Amino acid sequence: MFTEDNSYSHHITNYKDENGSCYTLEWYTDRTEDLILTNVWVNPEYRGKGFGNEILRLAEEAAKLGCFKQLFVKVGYDTWQSVWYKRNGFEFHECDKYDNNYVWLVKQIKD
Repeated sequence: MFTEDNSYSHHITNYKDENGSCYTLEWYTDRTEDLILTNVWVNPEYRGKGFGNEILRLAEEAAKLGCFKQLFVKVGYDTWQSVWYKRNGFEFHECDKYDNNYVWLVKQIKD
């Protein structure tokens, strides 16, 4: 989906806090309305305390400020992570064309 030969990935931000929580936001030159949230990770000892929800809030805020219409994540099929993203408004978009164990989920930011 996001790996066409004629596109280039650009990192908008990389974030890592003192507790090990991290994420990356990136976009591709051939998909200027789409923002991709990658490398989301929260240290297991801090899970369930709102760090992941804060990462999503920051990603959505960045998408709105950057005039992106959609926020995408690639996640393992039928995992707790996919359930969590869906609970936070993401919907199934498509299976990953390179690995059937992963799916792309999308959340609409702007109409």
